[in-house]
Amino acid sequence: MHPLDVMTEAQALQLLGSEGLEAALQAEPEAAQQLCKLCAYHPLALSLAARRLLRRLKDAPQPIAAFTAALKVRLRGLEINADPLESLRANFDLSYDALPAQSQKRYRALAVFSLAAGFSAAGAGAVWSMLEEVEMDGEEARQEIERLQDALLVFPLPDAPGRFGLHDLLREHAAEKLAAAGETEAAGGALAEYLLAEFDEHSLDDLDTASYLETEYDNLRLSAEWAMQRPDGKLLARLATVPRNWFYNIFRAWDDWLVWLKRALELELEDQRLKANVLKAIGDVQQFRDERDAALESYAQALALFRAVGAKLGEANVLAALSRVKVRQGKFAEAEQDLGQVITMRRAIRSLYDEGIDYGNFAIALLAINKPQEAQTYVLKAQDIFQHIGEPSLIQWVQRLLAACSRPPRHWGRSAMPAPLRRLSLCLRMITPKCAWLLQTRSKHWTGSPVTTELPPGIGLRYKSGKLARLWECLRTKRSSNNWATIAWMMPGPRPR
Repeated sequence: MHPLDVMTEAQALQLLGSEGLEAALQAEPEAAQQLCKLCAYHPLALSLAARRLLRRLKDAPQPIAAFTAALKVRLRGLEINADPLESLRANFDLSYDALPAQSQKRYRALAVFSLAAGFSAAGAGAVWSMLEEVEMDGEEARQEIERLQDALLVFPLPDAPGRFGLHDLLREHAAEKLAAAGETEAAGGALAEYLLAEFDEHSLDDLDTASYLETEYDNLRLSAEWAMQRPDGKLLARLATVPRNWFYNIFRAWDDWLVWLKRALELELEDQRLKANVLKAIGDVQQFRDERDAALESYAQALALFRAVGAKLGEANVLAALSRVKVRQGKFAEAEQDLGQVITMRRAIRSLYDEGIDYGNFAIALLAINKPQEAQTYVLKAQDIFQHIGEPSLIQWVQRLLAACSRPPRHWGRSAMPAPLRRLSLCLRMITPKCAWLLQTRSKHWTGSPVTTELPPGIGLRYKSGKLARLWECLRTKRSSNNWATIAWMMPGPRPR
């Protein structure tokens, strides 16, 4: 059994050079770096690649680049023969074959998780439970992960406490074993159902109460792609609509989300309520992208379907969204009429929480077009409701909105804002602790003080690549105190729908 130790790039290049490739490395430095990366800096993979490349040095003007391009399937490309010391697959099999049959099944099921997100003990345990049709507690799942760690098949993810993963070469190995066992379909379905259950249970939560779900986005994306490939419109629609609040407030991966939603519609959903939810979510994406006419059309279709199936909650949610679009169109009378219908429906089903949220979001729409006095009326209504409920986070939200009504941006109407800030004013209804760090610690930027271009290590991966990174870039390139004021009043508010 050989540990899956990896090298630095410098060490990997040195190893390739020691195999007789010095001249080729000097002639193709970028291709050499790519080859090292492709081999995951693993010494066995690099040694196998070097020995095969030596026989191809005269096959092309740039042999390393040509060889690297041919290595699309790395496990097959690097396997020379069945000798365990010269084959990565056989090397991995030494660990795999030593496992009991149950652990082998659990190892290969881990191939369905993404490389970037990996899995938690709870996530792996849930997938294993569904595949084996048994109950598994967190401690049992953790013990199984430790067993796989001892076999050098599973590793803790760096900078992600409590999460584990497979090296990319091992993931390919596990996927091959999964396919050979005929379990790919079942394992993919188990991952999708686990994610749906988690996002449904925590649909109204955020990073303060369910921070681990931020990391699950890449697994969600992988499941959506799997559903599109099958194709399974119903599963895809569920994957695209159940986590909608997390898309609104956390992920904000509008392009991905819209692709999933539109593809779900193309697959001809039979469930009309589910189809209506998809159309409503499409309208939300279009509204956030400021595509108002398209949003109105999508909302109209969703509203008709909700009314046809008698779904009062869905009808209220669409009318609430329509009211905010109409505010931004300047149709205040129509917007207030729609909101009035929404409040009547909320009271009929005794949804006081949603009534307060509707008032708050309506106020945000008014603030976005620089109507602070009108917004204050609705913020006060929301405040009365949330004080009655006694929810501290919601009370803090309305207090920030009240402050925004008292001290709105003085120099900008919404239409005068730069486009990035205009989009932010529409969508940043909830400031997470990570965004709060940005707002609280970088205010000196607006006075022209030097500012770093790096985000701190505590910021999650999705924030580095997504919403926060885009916000940071916007803040870093604007130097007006008015810009700061415009962003500062967009303080948190949950979006429960």
